[in-house]
Amino acid sequence: VNKLLAPLLLAICLPCHAAQPLDTYLTISTGSLPLVFSVPHGGEVALDGAAERVNGTKVQDDRVNQLAAAIQRQLLAKTGKEAYLVGAKISRKYVDFNRRADEAYESPDAARVYEAYYGALRRAVNRVRAQAGALLVDIHGQSFKRDVVFRGTGSGLTARNARFYGEPDGLI
Repeated sequence: VNKLLAPLLLAICLPCHAAQPLDTYLTISTGSLPLVFSVPHGGEVALDGAAERVNGTKVQDDRVNQLAAAIQRQLLAKTGKEAYLVGAKISRKYVDFNRRADEAYESPDAARVYEAYYGALRRAVNRVRAQAGALLVDIHGQSFKRDVVFRGTGSGLTARNARFYGEPDGLI
């Protein structure tokens, strides 16, 4: 009798873990300009039911989601059009989108968010790549020196593990 009831009791007693919709963790906007914004480290949302990563940088980039939103508002006001936008609402404590999958997250629950981010980024880049002046802008912030704007990738050093830099010809 115990063998028959055990699976039923287990199913009743375990909490139901339904995956949150992806828009809980990501901002994905379709644009009409040949411009793509990637904002990988601006999120604060916890990944429901997952432990934080133990390894890697877990610090949020200061105000980058707000910066991307402000740029979108200015683009819309001045041109009537917006850029494509792929941004993280999920905290970097759970996934770092500038890392290969084997380094980016530790919870299996983060895999679908990671893949959705890169799927949306790839679709956006594919839509704009044939247009004149197409540009991918990877928006980051920092809290090391608040009055300084750092540009570039440190001769590729800061982007060496990023998926879109590591592929042949990147995403573009």
